[in-house]
Amino acid sequence: MDCKIDAVVEPREVLDALVLPGGESTTILKVARRLGVWSYVKERVEEGLPVLGVCAGAILMAKKVADYHTGKILNGVLGVMNIEVTRNYYGRQRELRGRYRNTRVG
Repeated sequence: MDCKIDAVVEPREVLDALVLPGGESTTILKVARRLGVWSYVKERVEEGLPVLGVCAGAILMAKKVADYHTGKILNGVLGVMNIEVTRNYYGRQRELRGRYRNTRVG
């Protein structure tokens, strides 16, 4: 899939709060860095910008993030939530589809 970014809104103009969604935390971090917004986001969050992190977003908010298999520490996260996260690294989300289809809960 090819994509093209036609315009990037300057976050300084519109950022009142932030929701960091679920997804792949490494990808979110890489894209935000590539777009040149991650350092600004980190600065604003440290200044008190309200932020909600869901799944991968919570991983990016953690003080410490380690990989379950390698123990490697993910650098560059926001580090604003007083939790330590160990990523299970089951693979990309597309590889998880259907993996737990027959899992029973309860």
